[in-house]
Amino acid sequence: MTIFSRLVIGYLTIFILVIVLSLYAIVKMGEFSEVTHSVLMTNNRISDYAGKLSETVLSQIRCERKFIITEDLILEKKVIAPQESLRPLKEARDAFEKAYLIHLLEICEGNVSHASRLAGKYRADFYDLLRKHDLKIEEFKKQNNKV
Repeated sequence: MTIFSRLVIGYLTIFILVIVLSLYAIVKMGEFSEVTHSVLMTNNRISDYAGKLSETVLSQIRCERKFIITEDLILEKKVIAPQESLRPLKEARDAFEKAYLIHLLEICEGNVSHASRLAGKYRADFYDLLRKHDLKIEEFKKQNNKV
């Protein structure tokens, strides 16, 4: 083997190593680009959420300040009056219970078994609640037959 052939083989080896190393660097840069893109998208979403949160908090503060400054009577009736005219706990609980039962029966189309399961009650106890609030199952079944 001559010196010239050894030099050519050496330079070709170096050239091939440089090409392989370049391809490796290009692949790794592509992976790095994907990771960078993912991080940027996550960061942008977090920034958007932070912006929305600060806007919400600031709008609440602005509304509170407007209420304090303007002393709007209508707004005052909506906010303060309900606190003054609170019902006793038993009345409020009964009203909620009745509305809850009505909603359950509407969802379940008058099916007491299904409604009692959703409420986490025994069927007999559920019937007792219906009697207590004077609710008739037939009314809920008729509603759904008409529709």
